Amino acid sequence: MSDESREIKNLDDIILKTLDEWTGVMPDEQQLTLAIDGSLTFREINKALKGLQKDGKVMKTQRGKWAIPEKIGFIIGTIQRNQKGFGFLLPLDKTLEDVFIPPSNLKGVMSGDLVIAKLIAKTTAKGRKTECEIFKVLKRSTDNIVGTLERIPSGGFVVPDKTNVTSDIYIPKDNLMGAEDREKVVVQIIEFPEKNALL
Repeated sequence: MSDESREIKNLDDIILKTLDEWTGVMPDEQQLTLAIDGSLTFREINKALKGLQKDGKVMKTQRGKWAIPEKIGFIIGTIQRNQKGFGFLLPLDKTLEDVFIPPSNLKGVMSGDLVIAKLIAKTTAKGRKTECEIFKVLKRSTDNIVGTLERIPSGGFVVPDKTNVTSDIYIPKDNLMGAEDREKVVVQIIEFPEKNALL
């Protein structure tokens, strides 16, 4: 490990420790910079935070504050979808149990996607159970899908070969590129739905 890599890892550990021990309102980048070390620049802290965010270890709230997800009712994990429409969040933290996600809370994610989800406690006739809803997709598992094209007058639908995509994908007529009915195709998803519509 190079000196630079070691320094980045040490800074990551310091940031995580600082956020874990933080009490009160969570900090923004400037407050975190001052709390960690006055000799570090805002740019250095911000770069480290972005790396930790990409790895799912920290998250930025809608108010621009930084936090460890689990401390504020969120959880990071990968999606496992079921063909019946619902799914599960498989936490990165293996000490935590899988969390159920109803169809209405999946918001277009696919199996294998890395996400931040908000935990929700539901009261049912059988008692309380934990569910979650997707807050943000950190990393898509793929944007290329292999499947069989089924033509319709306005375009076509691709029926995926793999079960991690639980719905067919609509292709407008102008984007068919000469593909014929029942042909095997590879499609690139250029726009993921915000809600649980197509995927």
